[in-house]
Amino acid sequence: MKDLTMNYHLGAINDIQKDLSKDLRGGKAIQQEQLKHLTICCEQLMLAFLHGQSDGPVKKVRTVFRQQQHELLLMCDMAEGLKESEIQNRAVGELSYPEQFQEIILGLLDEMQIRLPYLWSYSFMVPRVLLKRFVNENRILLKGVLKDMTDKGYPNKLVDFIYHLYFSLAEGCATISFYQLNYLKELINVLSDELKGRVTENQRYCYNLLILCNLNSPEFYGLCRDSLFAQGDINHPVQERIVFLIAERKSVRQMSLMMKKPYISSSPSLDKMLLSFIDEEIVYLRELQHIGTDLTGSALNDNSFKVSFSVKQLAFFIHLQVESGIILEQRPKQIHLHSVNHYSTEDRLQISEKSFKNAYYSHADEDIKRVSAKLSEMLAIAQEIV
Repeated sequence: MKDLTMNYHLGAINDIQKDLSKDLRGGKAIQQEQLKHLTICCEQLMLAFLHGQSDGPVKKVRTVFRQQQHELLLMCDMAEGLKESEIQNRAVGELSYPEQFQEIILGLLDEMQIRLPYLWSYSFMVPRVLLKRFVNENRILLKGVLKDMTDKGYPNKLVDFIYHLYFSLAEGCATISFYQLNYLKELINVLSDELKGRVTENQRYCYNLLILCNLNSPEFYGLCRDSLFAQGDINHPVQERIVFLIAERKSVRQMSLMMKKPYISSSPSLDKMLLSFIDEEIVYLRELQHIGTDLTGSALNDNSFKVSFSVKQLAFFIHLQVESGIILEQRPKQIHLHSVNHYSTEDRLQISEKSFKNAYYSHADEDIKRVSAKLSEMLAIAQEIV
């Protein structure tokens, strides 16, 4: 692609853009002359793109093309500011001079995107005028989706989020890339199709639908986390919260995304973000469980059963239950912790884990005889009952 030719045509367009403010005071004849010149420059620039697309390595061609694209997009936003200041001066039904300038540039950009899509950069920010048009063109569809969400009783936070996701674009409160604009176009159609006519009182459905659509914005990710916290009530026992999160993790893992490309291309997909969060929460809750076990093991729990065995005899009695399959737990650490947390002996109100652990693996003859005698008594009682 011949850089000098490209820059020449873009330079001529840039000169017209720089004179916009001056030409506003120069009368319609001057403005119309400039617009004709602008149209010719845009046509020549497009021809330069088409004729020069095979001129040199693809990487270099793409770089030059995108430099021009970026400059033209900036011109659109600059004209937007002038256009707003000229609204009161234009006649009803007429386009102001900045609007006409902007329309010609937008026409060139549209042709560039359609005819040379492989050179177009979707990472550049969309001009404000195109964002406003997008919202206005889809206003009826958007209002229909928001009404469906409200009528079905979905959370207000979720309805407000979708509202601001779209309508903030028309208000100039947000900027997005062409990539994200394409995503939002697809998303609103999916939401409209999926919510239309659906009868459901399950508030989770809309969350799951947006997860399937890979809406990985920080705001929606935060709403998902809040929803998980609300369902896994902090007042519930830790074990119940862990079970709930494990079920949620399974549900997310089994989801098949409807939209493979995420809203923010530089961030992980939403399902991966949620799985990471759930895993962290499960680890945290299990640590809380462990802390609680340690605290009860430090004589802070009075809910232990007193037995007539000594520590060594109790350890041997528990050992027999494990070996015979009565106790199915096989992890020594957990067996030791459970025993010291739930039993006290005739000589100790609180058993230390260390003393129980030593006794669990070393058995004296007198302790074996004492436990055996108690087991014989148990057997005799059972036989009497039979």
